[in-house]
Amino acid sequence: MSRALLLLLAPLCGCQTLTVEHRAPELRLRAPLRVAVLPFADRADGDFGLAVPLGAMMDVVPLMSDDAYARANGPRIFRDKLIANLRLAPLEVLPPQVVDAQLAAMTPPRTEVQATDRRSVAQQVGSALGVDLVVFGEVSEWDRNYVLLASWVSAGLAVEVRDGRSGELLFGGEVSDTET
Repeated sequence: MSRALLLLLAPLCGCQTLTVEHRAPELRLRAPLRVAVLPFADRADGDFGLAVPLGAMMDVVPLMSDDAYARANGPRIFRDKLIANLRLAPLEVLPPQVVDAQLAAMTPPRTEVQATDRRSVAQQVGSALGVDLVVFGEVSEWDRNYVLLASWVSAGLAVEVRDGRSGELLFGGEVSDTET
């Protein structure tokens, strides 16, 4: 499973950097596993240094850049790409609308899952939706950088996969990419 999950994460960002922090031996791809991918949190710092004024100038020119739009949609873009990659495996991935509706129906409603309560959220979502795996994600990097005539963009995603019954951490890793 761990190799399969790494292969599924690889195309997500081009896989310039991939760090696996935790990989449980009991995590195995076997049909039929049901998976719920929760909405991703945005923990990225964004532009810094020269990228702030230069990025603001680029954002003024239509079609050149729109950082506000990209930042607002970064977590959704990453989630959609991860779901598309997970669907390539022998997994039954629930539609995001079903997962989002369940999170809104929870007491209290969960629009963004905090790092401290992931175990209990995985158990609650697993029980409510009957899923085997619950996937958490965080946009860890989403920024632009400018130095003289060079520029680059960076994107990073941290992912946790938890058991839907016990809430135990089965996989944790991070993938990031920088394009110049």
